[in-house]
Amino acid sequence: MRRLTALVTVALLAAGGVAGCGSDDEANRYVGQVNEAQEAFAGTVKQLETGISATSTPEQDRRTLTRFRGAVDDVVARLRRIDPPGEVAQLHQRLTSVIGRYGTEIDRFKTAAGSSNPQRVLAAETDFKARVSRISADINGAIKQINDELGAS
Repeated sequence: MRRLTALVTVALLAAGGVAGCGSDDEANRYVGQVNEAQEAFAGTVKQLETGISATSTPEQDRRTLTRFRGAVDDVVARLRRIDPPGEVAQLHQRLTSVIGRYGTEIDRFKTAAGSSNPQRVLAAETDFKARVSRISADINGAIKQINDELGAS
């Protein structure tokens, strides 16, 4: 049985895994393709995660956030190219859409973090973390539903 590990970014996404059925070639192909997308994404994220630190400049932070946004866009594009088994097609679309919301939140945060007002920046950080937490919960839910559906087939 192949296992689909959850997509992670900036150590803010904590999701479970999706398992393919041992004898279902279509499900295993699907899980394998999503694993490949996840592994590429995780590799990029690992390279980027040290880019924003207490010693980085605001300009360096903006460049790193732009690269994170690019990584989100890349994984979403890869996921959209995957042809999921029919029983999880809508769930796969939901998962892809939810992951895409990270990009929207990165853009929102990047704009707010560019403020010269430290209170606005702090509020933006707090808001960003809360929104990312909600997205993570939604991803967990989508993965659980995919797992349930693949396990039922």
